[in-house]
Amino acid sequence: MKKLFLLFLFTSFVFSNLSAQEEHIISPPASSVIADEIKGLKSFIKVLYVAAHPDDENTRLITYFARYKHFETGYLSMTRGDGGQNLIGSEIRDGLGLIRTQELIAARKIDGGNQFFTTANDFGYSKNPTETFNKWNREKVLGDAVYVIRKFRPDIIITRFPEIPGITHGHHTASAIIAREAFDLANDPSAYPEQLDHVKTWQPKKIYWNTSPWFYRGRDESFDTTNLVKLNVGHYLPSMGESIEEVAGRSRSMHKSQGFGSSGSRGESFEWLVPVKAVKGSEKDFYSGIKTSWAQMGAPNIEKNINKIINSFNPLRPENSIEDLVQLKNEIRKTDLKNEKVESKLSQIDELIVKCLGLYAGLHSDRPYYSPGDTVEINFEAINRSDIGVKISKINIPGTDIDKKGNLNPNKTFEFSTKLVLPSDIAFTDPYWLNGNQTDANFDVSSFSLIGNAENHPVYHAEIILDVYNELIKIELPLTYHTTDRVKGKVIQPMHIMPEISVEPLQKVLVLPVNKEKSIIVTLTSDSPLPSGELTIDLPAGIKCEKEVIKYEADGVERVRSFEFHISAEKATKFEENNVSFEFNTKQNEKFDQYTVFIEYDHIPNQIDVRASEMTVSAVDIDVPDVKVGYIMGAGDDVPNLLTDVGMYVDQIGVEDLNGGKNIDYDVIILGIRALNTNSELARSMDKLYNFVYDGGTVIVQYNTSYGLNVENPGPYPISISRGRVTDENSEVRILNKDHIAFNQPNKITEDDFKNWVQERGLYFPGTWDDNYTPLLSISDTDEVPLKGSLLVAEYGEGYYVYTGLSFFRELPAGVPGAYRLLINLISLSHSSEKP
Repeated sequence: MKKLFLLFLFTSFVFSNLSAQEEHIISPPASSVIADEIKGLKSFIKVLYVAAHPDDENTRLITYFARYKHFETGYLSMTRGDGGQNLIGSEIRDGLGLIRTQELIAARKIDGGNQFFTTANDFGYSKNPTETFNKWNREKVLGDAVYVIRKFRPDIIITRFPEIPGITHGHHTASAIIAREAFDLANDPSAYPEQLDHVKTWQPKKIYWNTSPWFYRGRDESFDTTNLVKLNVGHYLPSMGESIEEVAGRSRSMHKSQGFGSSGSRGESFEWLVPVKAVKGSEKDFYSGIKTSWAQMGAPNIEKNINKIINSFNPLRPENSIEDLVQLKNEIRKTDLKNEKVESKLSQIDELIVKCLGLYAGLHSDRPYYSPGDTVEINFEAINRSDIGVKISKINIPGTDIDKKGNLNPNKTFEFSTKLVLPSDIAFTDPYWLNGNQTDANFDVSSFSLIGNAENHPVYHAEIILDVYNELIKIELPLTYHTTDRVKGKVIQPMHIMPEISVEPLQKVLVLPVNKEKSIIVTLTSDSPLPSGELTIDLPAGIKCEKEVIKYEADGVERVRSFEFHISAEKATKFEENNVSFEFNTKQNEKFDQYTVFIEYDHIPNQIDVRASEMTVSAVDIDVPDVKVGYIMGAGDDVPNLLTDVGMYVDQIGVEDLNGGKNIDYDVIILGIRALNTNSELARSMDKLYNFVYDGGTVIVQYNTSYGLNVENPGPYPISISRGRVTDENSEVRILNKDHIAFNQPNKITEDDFKNWVQERGLYFPGTWDDNYTPLLSISDTDEVPLKGSLLVAEYGEGYYVYTGLSFFRELPAGVPGAYRLLINLISLSHSSEKP
């Protein structure tokens, strides 16, 4: 996200705000990078790239504009990628969106762009923009895009996708439509007038579509570059020691949850832009109609002085340029230029001054996680690693009475410690976009201080005012946690605030077989000894609990304690999400009804998500077979744990447990999602699975993508995987053979079992298959040809081989009863009384 700068005018001084909100510390880059950034003082162009999801952005083009042309460049993603798949863990939906948000922020730090979002939620694959806009609140998403344009004020907008329906994801097409409509509305004061108390209207000069040969695959027309804008993005960046494509490859490789690692390349390469629209007078070429230089702004002498600073810059003594940079600010102030672009240049100069000082500054907390009312031990450290005399005129840390000033003498540490008591009503630091009344299609964000932002503002920061050659520069330094790991070395993480006591149900979803008792485990966790109190469970009608209130007497030591509720039902209940809740009330009348989810991966900062102490319980007529299941994980899902919760015996196993396909200690082997994409060793061991089936076992293979498939054929008989999918979770499902054992034993499956499904029916269905497979279902989206490849079952020897693209990995975590019943029937195939 763009570093925000604020200009303060005081008598003979100018305070400028150098924000470090997107950095954990202030630390200078290499001198070669500083020299390159000084060149950026000559550029006034801003470019906004627009697409639908994390990983949609063209990092090569963003790097070209930001690192090579020195344009201020941003990426506006309609969504946070919540509906995608996760290659690195089991998080889906909100948790995955949080991961992919941080991956985008990390990518922008590499390619030099700024990151923005709308409030659109990624509800899963969409086949056309009509379906997308039927779910997204179109006016709200459009308003978000207008607000980002008015705030960022780009001259040029570039979309990743065209407005042509049907050739790509519906979200993709919708993002291009939104971008073009926002282009037209951003300068209209009658459009979203409520925004104008916070931003001014703005008219971008032109909008382009970033086309490529990819969009012409399978189409009658060829990729014709006539009349297109051609950009050579194959340049070498000496300041970084890499080509544009190599930098872009590192940026794209941050999308680890999607598996988009890239090594980049070297040498000449091109990007192509299709003109979509331009304001009058800007149609001629890429830069026409845009004031691109100080000379065109009416101040040619400023550009000459910048060139002098560039030519005299000494990479071994960057501080020698500081006095010239301060003088440059004074010269800019003397001009008649008073607009946002000029103010932005003044702020960029302040950033360069701080970098030329070799300044290091850090504000450290003593722990990474706190709760309201806690006391935070704070350590401040700053060091000026130049020969320039610098003063700290003021340090302010909100919430403390700190009043520090003094000299930052060359290479001498300036440090102090203090304490901060967190207010009892301080907000938790979970993602702002998850705190409203979100739907599966939109987040509820109305505050103009948050719209478009990539992440939360830092909860606490120090305001530091530096005096450099009588120029006062204000720096905002976030409070973060610093530690030294024996393997990783120095680790810096955000400071998070979370509930004092976490009340977390172990199961987030539970399918309760009728007339059987099941246990719900709830754990209380605190950094301090737990207080005495009562834990209560609130259940829907039809579900009974042996004891709805459990009393707890504290011992003054225990910090973690689990409790067990025993529940049962005499008949099936109506499916309802999050229909069971928990609450812990202390003897001091404090109430706790939330828990904290921790998301920790090495490539992104640690994140938290504070959630309500709720779970989904469905009482279901369901029979669970007495079989042993071995589950080989693929890209990551929670299916094995959820099957265990319903009463099945499930072990997570590896390829080494297949024993050549003989004497396997399991009745059923299930492959997790995309296992044949992610596990090359498994792909080489398919003959073992076939032997297992031939001898009477059951193998269930869940969806794989056709791209990156590690086997030529994913079954004992030929199957070809297509991109066929059914995205409407409410689409009609026809059972093709109601007498098939899969629909009758041990549970009777009907069309009612396909009610209440979430996000989609399934994806990457086989397109063709051998006659030995029996297709069991016919499903289609509206006005499309029915697809019969969602569930294929084949007898092979004495056993059964199942290939399915049905989204069990989404339905089971949502607690959909019919999905459990159907999957259990598939697991039971070889142990049912008869074959079809």
